[in-house]
Amino acid sequence: MKYRNIIRRRQRKILFILLFLSSFSLAQWFPWWIGVENLSVAAKTATEVTQNSINPKSLVQQAREAYQAGEPSTAVTLLQQAAQAFAVQGELVAQAQALAQANNIQGQLYLAQGQPQLALENFSEAAATYAKIEDTTGVIKSRINQAEALRGTGQYRRALEILEQLYKKNLKDQPDSLLKVIALRSLGISKRLVGNNLDDALKVTEQSLAVAKVLQSPQNIGAAHLVLGNINRDQSKKAFARGKISIAKDLNSSDEETAQKIDVQDLDYQDLTLSALEHYQTATDTATIPNTKIEAQLNRINLLVVTERFLTDGEEDSINQISPDFKTKINDNFADIPQILRVIQEEINQLPPSQAVTNSRINWVITVMKLEQWANFSYQELTDELVEIVAQAKSFNDTRNESYALGQLGYLYQQEEQLEQAQDYTRRALILAQTNNNLDIAYRWQWQLGQILKAQGKNDQAITAYNAAVNTLESIRSDIVSINPDLQFSFQESVELVYREFMDLLLASTDTQPTTDNLTPIQTLGTSTSPNTQNLEKARNLIESLQQAELVNFFRENCLNASPIQIEEVDPTAAVIYPIVLEDRLEVIVSLPNTPLSHYVVSLPRTEVEQTFAQLRQSIAIQGDRSPVAEVRIREGREIAPPNYLELAKKVYDWLIRPNEQDLAASEIKTLVFVLDAPLLNLPMAVLNDGEQFLIEKYAIALTPGLQLLDPKPITRGELTALKAGLSEGRDNFSPLPNVEYELTEINAKIPGNFIFNEEFTIAAIKEAIESAPFPVVHLATHGQFSSDPAQTFILTWDQRLTIDQLRETLRGREEGNQNPIELLVLSACETATGDKRAALGLAGIAVRAGARSTLATLWQVDDQSTAQLMIDFYQELKDTKLSKAQALQHAQVKIIQEGKHPSFWAPFILVGNWL
Repeated sequence: MKYRNIIRRRQRKILFILLFLSSFSLAQWFPWWIGVENLSVAAKTATEVTQNSINPKSLVQQAREAYQAGEPSTAVTLLQQAAQAFAVQGELVAQAQALAQANNIQGQLYLAQGQPQLALENFSEAAATYAKIEDTTGVIKSRINQAEALRGTGQYRRALEILEQLYKKNLKDQPDSLLKVIALRSLGISKRLVGNNLDDALKVTEQSLAVAKVLQSPQNIGAAHLVLGNINRDQSKKAFARGKISIAKDLNSSDEETAQKIDVQDLDYQDLTLSALEHYQTATDTATIPNTKIEAQLNRINLLVVTERFLTDGEEDSINQISPDFKTKINDNFADIPQILRVIQEEINQLPPSQAVTNSRINWVITVMKLEQWANFSYQELTDELVEIVAQAKSFNDTRNESYALGQLGYLYQQEEQLEQAQDYTRRALILAQTNNNLDIAYRWQWQLGQILKAQGKNDQAITAYNAAVNTLESIRSDIVSINPDLQFSFQESVELVYREFMDLLLASTDTQPTTDNLTPIQTLGTSTSPNTQNLEKARNLIESLQQAELVNFFRENCLNASPIQIEEVDPTAAVIYPIVLEDRLEVIVSLPNTPLSHYVVSLPRTEVEQTFAQLRQSIAIQGDRSPVAEVRIREGREIAPPNYLELAKKVYDWLIRPNEQDLAASEIKTLVFVLDAPLLNLPMAVLNDGEQFLIEKYAIALTPGLQLLDPKPITRGELTALKAGLSEGRDNFSPLPNVEYELTEINAKIPGNFIFNEEFTIAAIKEAIESAPFPVVHLATHGQFSSDPAQTFILTWDQRLTIDQLRETLRGREEGNQNPIELLVLSACETATGDKRAALGLAGIAVRAGARSTLATLWQVDDQSTAQLMIDFYQELKDTKLSKAQALQHAQVKIIQEGKHPSFWAPFILVGNWL
């Protein structure tokens, strides 16, 4: 328990450092708006200027100096006064320019205060004003600002579209300029936030850096290195998620041509982490704007702390892949962090008060709090600093930072177990956030309040607080990844943790009766309005909502349409099983048609449960490609899984199925539908075994991200038609699939429709075929990969890799033509990415993104002869109008089992989505 508490505290510390790393550097992007990059600092207040000068040009100059001095509000007032003076003198163009500049600075103020929509309105007004006086440069600058505001509202793709259009139309062919530098950097930031191709973001930002060097602009050189560091940091996290820990191949190759061909996505966690650290250090050394330097230093410290923690507490297999040189570099740099933080503190304290400085101060506090034992900074020192930040934020009417500081004070008192004070400060922070509609931080204080109330034993009030946090998250689901770009990669430590802690609290409040074998059956709850019944329903809804939130995070946009559905409305012969992995137990909720929910518990640590799942997956999965060579290896026993797979399959069966065996039989259930928690996503449920039979021999099986995402319509019967397409030849470094031709030919003989093969199997040909005929089934027999990274989730065609987004674009014409949706998308020969624990998220992503009601795919590569036979049998069974898709797959899998085949041949085939 003590160890889990330490981990939990570390997760919380990680969360709060991430809140600000991209939110406090607005001032560094915009000095060029009113030409202040090289101005001296000699600002006067608006009152002084009014008294001493009525020259509008002088007012503009004073506005520039005020802006440079960190007084944007004064600059706005001065520019508005200048506009009035210009109007009196009849200088209408100058008046418009002053008003547009005032709008731009006011927009920046709104951005700093966390009000991007108001900022967008000001930037739009500035753009319109510049357009009236035909000031093209002003329009471009205002449009770049609009993109910044759109990013603040989470509209990353719209921001990206604006910047791409601006660059292509107005800047690409223009001579090098600071405007081009900033536009390219802003474009790189937007590409980073969209997140689907960080390689593109890197290239664009490197262009910005190159131009900045030509123009010898230290300010923009430092800013570019900061963005490059952020991109490399994101890439390192993606590499880590994909299991690319060890040193990338060919990096040290003497073959220069080979080295140049290495894609950024081929680099590993170590290379990218070191590259990010180098960029942050360069930004620190070259930046001329203090906030850029401070942000780079804090980002560097954050990355070092996270990396050092991995080296200390990470999984043994992953740590063993780390090179000694990498460990030495991290440890050497990590040792200096307390001293560096002291220096940063002194640098911040020397800056004149401003909203940007307030941001820097609170970021500094959060960074310190992320360190073990707070890096020798005392509790009182941090408390005093936060109290000062609250006062400073109030002086600027900066309610967002005031809320942050108050919430952090609550967190400090929470860590010191001074819960009454913690509750008071957290409530004050929450009121401020809600008053100003800052829902992205309101949910954090609702969450923190729930933790505090739970620690006080006030479970009912804690449930109310957690419920409010989840409701807030649901209301901003489309913006979950826009709250902060780092949430794209800290989802498990932030958004997901809210759901899990809430489920833990709800399910722990039910009545339990201990039994043997680590199983604690929970009484089947009635339909009354008792708290237990309500809590169980809430927990079931939470796991579905969490699945949807994960997909939103995966896509970087809200593309889900959900509606509540009861299981009996879908299939009266199906049961839905919800395994939920918590820190100290595995909870299982079972939904049977026309029956109250049932619930039981496996009291085991999360680590043991997850290890069992991983061992079972590893024991039945065979690595390698679908080829005759693979089958020879299998037959010779060189890749047969160890014999303990059956023991593990029985254990997981006992956890997930056995407590409900009688109820399943009594309800005459034919199909089991699993809404799988993340640790189970890569494990096929078909392999579970009761000691005599595999689960697939007893029930048809399907997976779904949740009933709310289901289109509950059975497959259209009648003559079944399909588009059959595939690739048997080796392409893009993938091995040949010689049995694909046999697979497609046999299916084509049974199911009419189009046939596309090898060099004809292009994206254009697929799109044309799908648009030309309403095939209910699309069957693609080719290499493919599912990953937790959308950019690494793809299907291989003859000419290129078809990504999730491209697949969506390819299928969009069908939707626009109002044709019937695809009933079934079959991805034969695809697999989950090796080493990626959440890779099956990519499979769920393809299933949702393709717009198909169902997707049939494999979790790992199977020799293509067996795959061909299973697919042929599946379509033969599917022609039986009495069978559902899940039952047709079940019959095909059972046929292979009856042939005595190892589970690796039949278990990885899974049906996602509508099973009818």
